[in-house]
Amino acid sequence: MQFPADKVIFFEDLKNETNGIEYTKKAVTPETLAYVLYTSGSTGNQRVAVRHASVTNLLNDLAPKMGLDREERLLSVTTISFDISVLEIFMPLMHGAGLHLANKSQAMDPRWLSNYIDQKAIRFMQATPATYDLLFAGGWQGKKDLAVLCGGEALRIELANLLLSCNRDLWNLYGPTETTIWSTASLVTQQTLNRQRNGILSIGKAVANTKTFIMNQHGQPCPIGVSGELWIGGDGVSAGYLNRPELTPEKFIPSPDGEGMVYKTGDRVVMDLSGNLYFMNRFDHQVKVRGFRIELGEIETVINNCDIIQQCVVLTHPDKSGQNMLVVWYKVATTELTNEDAISRCKSSIAKQLPEYMVHGMDSHARFSVNTKREN
Repeated sequence: MQFPADKVIFFEDLKNETNGIEYTKKAVTPETLAYVLYTSGSTGNQRVAVRHASVTNLLNDLAPKMGLDREERLLSVTTISFDISVLEIFMPLMHGAGLHLANKSQAMDPRWLSNYIDQKAIRFMQATPATYDLLFAGGWQGKKDLAVLCGGEALRIELANLLLSCNRDLWNLYGPTETTIWSTASLVTQQTLNRQRNGILSIGKAVANTKTFIMNQHGQPCPIGVSGELWIGGDGVSAGYLNRPELTPEKFIPSPDGEGMVYKTGDRVVMDLSGNLYFMNRFDHQVKVRGFRIELGEIETVINNCDIIQQCVVLTHPDKSGQNMLVVWYKVATTELTNEDAISRCKSSIAKQLPEYMVHGMDSHARFSVNTKREN
């Protein structure tokens, strides 16, 4: 997909003789791009272009549903490289609510988060399940007037029970970056906790002006109760991948109902008789770790390119809290190195090719390391 120049807004720095800066302004329309964000896969080659209309559609729908108005206060804990930060920053600003920003180190500190939520009377917070696990592990007791927004990964029934027991509201949210932050939402209550499959809660129903289709391998609709690939259409569908004309038509196709485009998520879902959706797994080798979409094959390729690695296999494995972590099984090409030296050299090599958070664990939404087991 190519983006017309008049649909993209740029602010060009024009330095004058006094070293001041002037900005050229171009009109913003609903179709103007609001942001471009890396997503999908491990090496970040795809950049999703999202329109203003898609963002405002979501935020204007969720704010009144969740009761966020000028009397409320939201604590933002998400890095701006993660698209859910768009909701955290702009939903309160659009609706007159108070916005509180945590920096990276604060967002990783459960004691700081817990104290700040209490001291500043925070009433809204959005994060991945990993962050809420971190809070509970740090002794957090919840807050009876706090609305909890949870997304980025599957919400486990055990964590949902904990969150419900000590907070005001719990929202379970789902959506790929390609369809603008969140595409479905579910208000979780004690009465709806039975909407779960294999210990994972329902992701609910589509947000406003959003359509969902469950399709089989032949592109035909699946009956209720039969799983298939989730296709998402409506106002949230993005403009596609920036400067990737070969990839955009593969994932963004005409809608089955003839209205606009849909995004093929690659997620396997099923719908119950009430129209609630349940995420099951992926059709490809993509997984989610701390809310980030990871291609296991890409990780294996990078590690296998390390000169001391003869062969490796990368899988996910749950940690003690039930969150996914990456585990590497490998065979070294030499016996001259100790296990520690092999790990050190391998990490040094892959750090040049993978995002930093994958190797060292840099923020609260992507804190994992490449764990290794040596095969002799």
